[in-house]
This record gives sequence, C-alpha cells and structure tokens, in this order.
Amino acid sequence: SHNHAMYGSVDEFFYKSVGGIRLASDAVASDHLIYDPQFTTASSANVTYNSIRGMAAISWAVVSVSKVALNLTVPVN
Repeated sequence: SHNHAMYGSVDEFFYKSVGGIRLASDAVASDHLIYDPQFTTASSANVTYNSIRGMAAISWAVVSVSKVALNLTVPVN
C-alpha cells in the first residue's frame, strides 16, 4: 500500500508551506483560513485544500524578479 501516514507529511508541506494554505489558530471547523505562500526556488505552484467548508486553492507563478501572479479560491462564507 502507498497509503502510509509518513507520506501525509509531504502533502502537508506542500499545501502549508509552498501553497501557504493553513488554518488560523482560532479557526473552528475551517472557518478562518490563512493564505501565506512561501515563494521558493520553484517558479510556480498550484495547491488545493478540501476543507469542511469547501475547496480552498492558491496558484502562483513568478512573472519577473519583482512580480508574482497570484490566484485564490476561497470557500463560500
């Protein structure tokens, strides 16, 4: 099986660090998400997170040295 708990931490790294999607410390049932992507040496990222309130997503791409294109999807309400 490839469904081991140790692989979950890799997924968590991508949506929390590279994508920057995480729950706020005071969140109740995913009612408060924080988007804080870490722009790494990667030139782009596309991350989705299926919360209890709906899909949260972020995609970003480095356009130039000083510009990043960013798109967010925020769950309803």
